[in-house]
Amino acid sequence: MPSFAHLSESERDALVGFLFGEKTETDVVTAIAPEQNGERLFVANCSRCHKARPDDPQPPDKREWGMQPMVLGGINLRHGINEFENIMDAGPCYMPSFESISTEDKKDIYAYLGTMEDVYGETNISGRRQCGVRRGSGCRKRNL
Repeated sequence: MPSFAHLSESERDALVGFLFGEKTETDVVTAIAPEQNGERLFVANCSRCHKARPDDPQPPDKREWGMQPMVLGGINLRHGINEFENIMDAGPCYMPSFESISTEDKKDIYAYLGTMEDVYGETNISGRRQCGVRRGSGCRKRNL
């Protein structure tokens, strides 16, 4: 069992009460920065196909359809928040729609990705324009 030394006495009491099924209340409120929440949401929703940084490990659901999902770090330098939200809602190319994610959570993902350097600009490693970079550009498949 992990040490709970970092918890306050009221937090430990609340945890013990929870474990024993007691109805407990605490006044402790933990605030999380938008970037931290965005990282959590990115890992849960986006990282199966997209990398945040070019040197991140290959995502497990990268499609072998001749297409390279976009590296999303630094996306704020290419797309405004409204366009980013539209991309998430529309789900261009093979990307599913994430319309069910709240606007606030989309802003947090955007904030997290904005903390990273835009390494590739609008191209992927091979130098080709990526799927969904510009509205109307269509899906461009990579030559295999």
